[in-house]
Amino acid sequence: MENKGNPKKTSKIANALFGPHVKRILKLPGRWWESLKSPEVSNRTIVVATVVIAVATGLTWREAHSAGDQTDRIIAADERIAKGMENVVSQASASLNATVEQFHLDQRAWLGVTEVQTPPELHEGTLLNSTISIVNSGKTPAFNVIQRAGYRIIKAGDEFDPAREVSLSTPFRQGIILSNAKRMLSICNLGKIGSQRATELSSGEYRLYLFGDVTYDDAFHHSHSIRFSMRMELGKVLAFAPYGSYDYAD
Repeated sequence: MENKGNPKKTSKIANALFGPHVKRILKLPGRWWESLKSPEVSNRTIVVATVVIAVATGLTWREAHSAGDQTDRIIAADERIAKGMENVVSQASASLNATVEQFHLDQRAWLGVTEVQTPPELHEGTLLNSTISIVNSGKTPAFNVIQRAGYRIIKAGDEFDPAREVSLSTPFRQGIILSNAKRMLSICNLGKIGSQRATELSSGEYRLYLFGDVTYDDAFHHSHSIRFSMRMELGKVLAFAPYGSYDYAD
């Protein structure tokens, strides 16, 4: 015979056994909330919360500060690497420029005065046509060679200014002078001199000067020049010697 029991009776038994406990459990949150309203509890709660917040803030600051220090170290390392790379590039560039410059110096054209033709003596009928020889001792041609040169006969003791004389001279184009080639520059073309001129020069009353400025370009598109200033010196053998500080070559 099946016994289904009495539901009402069962419910009463459950309430009798568990009702008080359930009621106490359900009242716990309310009691806890009411206890928080107490000034003492509220103050303690605030203190605890403040301490927790302070600790959390300190930990956060420490973490941020540590991360900042690490970032600074990374930036400093990157800057050192960048500086090192800049130094390497700068040194490589300087080395390359020095190599290129040395190559240009070795291969460029070099013009220079090598000799001056001078008459052996001065007397009536002497052919006074002095020429200057310039030679390209470089390994490549000299381009766009331009001559500004001439001569002056002035009274001994008077001032001679070669730079001024060059500035008043007419440019004369000499074209291209190849490597190891010589070019004769006609400077003084008095032709045959008379008795008076021969006496003036041979006595030293008047002096004969040669001057000039020769400009040219090398194969690497750099411009150069040579300058000269000479005076005929008297003696057993006539010869032209450098005069003043005008001479220059690059």
